[in-house]
Amino acid sequence: MQGVWLPIEVWERDVLPARISGYHTSLLDAACASGELVWLARRSTDLAKPRVAFFRREELARLVTRPGEDGLGADAARALETLRARGAVFVRDVMAAADLTHAQSLEALWDLVFAGLATNDSFAPLRHVPRPGDAGIREAAADEDRRDIARRYTRRDAQRASRWRAIREDRASAGRWSALWPAEPVAVDDLERAEAWAHVLLARHGVLAYEHFEHEDVPVPWSAVSDVLRRWEMRGDARRGLFVEGFVSMQFGHRSAVERLRETGDDRRMAVVAAMDPANPYGASLPAPEGFSRIPGAYLVLEGGRPVMRVESGGKRLVPLNGLAGERLAAAVSTLPQLLRAPAPYRGRRLEVLQYGEDAAGRSDAAVALRSIGFEPSGESLVLWPSRVSPRP
Repeated sequence: MQGVWLPIEVWERDVLPARISGYHTSLLDAACASGELVWLARRSTDLAKPRVAFFRREELARLVTRPGEDGLGADAARALETLRARGAVFVRDVMAAADLTHAQSLEALWDLVFAGLATNDSFAPLRHVPRPGDAGIREAAADEDRRDIARRYTRRDAQRASRWRAIREDRASAGRWSALWPAEPVAVDDLERAEAWAHVLLARHGVLAYEHFEHEDVPVPWSAVSDVLRRWEMRGDARRGLFVEGFVSMQFGHRSAVERLRETGDDRRMAVVAAMDPANPYGASLPAPEGFSRIPGAYLVLEGGRPVMRVESGGKRLVPLNGLAGERLAAAVSTLPQLLRAPAPYRGRRLEVLQYGEDAAGRSDAAVALRSIGFEPSGESLVLWPSRVSPRP
C-alpha cells in the first residue's frame, strides 16, 4: 500500500477496516508513532481535501522525489530550519526557536506538510487540518471578527465557539513535527528508484501490467520499471506472459501470484469494495461500469471479481448490474452491513437505502432481501441501524 494517495476518510473508513479486523483509529496513530511508517500529505488547492500516502521510513528516499524549497514563505523556512536543527519537536518548541506565534507556527508547519517537507509522528492532526482562514487558530481572529461574533451571538454561544476553535487548533497541532529530508540531499540513482518501485507495484498488484502502472503516481517511467522486471524474469524472480484477460500489454507476475491464478476460485463469492480502494480495478486498470465513478462514498459489489451492483452516496442508492436478481441479489445486499462497521468518527448513525434502480427502496425488487438482513421500513426507504449489525468475524 506504499505510495497510494487517498483522502483521509477513505483510508480510515474503507481501506484499512477492510483489511484489519477490529480496526480502530488508534492503531494507525500507534503505527505512525512507532516510526515504522511516515505519512505525506498534499492537496491540489487550499480548499481541497488532503490526500495522504504512507511509506516505510527506510524506503522513503528511494520512492519519493525530494521536493524543492524555493517557494517557501519566511515563516515556513524558519520552521523548517528549526525542525532540521532540533529533530522531532512540538509546536511550542517551534514557536520558541523560530520566534513565531502559535498561529504562525501552525500555518508554517502545514505549509511544510503540503510542500512535502514535513510530517508528524501522529496521524491525529490530519483529521483536523486547518482550512484557509480557519478560525481554529485563535490568534488569527482579529478584533473586528470578535466584535462581529459578539453582535451575532449570545455570550454563551461566543464562549462555546471559542472553546471549539481552541480544541480544533490543539488537535491540528498535536504530536511532534519533523523534517522529512536532511539539509544536504542524498543521491538516489534512477536504477535504485526503479527497483524500489518495481518491488512495491508487483507486491501491490501481484500481476502487473502497463494498465495498472498508468494509474499509479510513480516518479519513474514504465520503461525503467519494466526493464527491472525483465531482469527479474531472467533470474527467475518474476514471470512474464498474458495471465489475465482484459489487458493488452504484456504482464509481469510474482511466481506465487501466477500459481494462485491457476487455482479454481469461488465465482459466486460477493464482496463490497470502496470505489477508491486499490483492490478495485474498475475505473482504473479496467473499464468502469456505466455511471460508476471512483469517488469517496461510492462502492461496488463484486461477484467473483465482476461488478454486480453499484452503491452510491454511501448506500443511499443501489443500482443492479449484469442481470442481478434472485439469490444473487440477496447475496449482494448481504454485503451492505459492512458499510456500518467503520470506526468512529467515520461510522454512520444508520444506513438508509432510498432507491434501488429507479424505484423507491421499499417498493423495489430488493425490498425483501434488504428486510431479511435487518433493514426496517422508514416511509419508502429502508434503514439499517448499527445495533442490527454483527461484529466482523
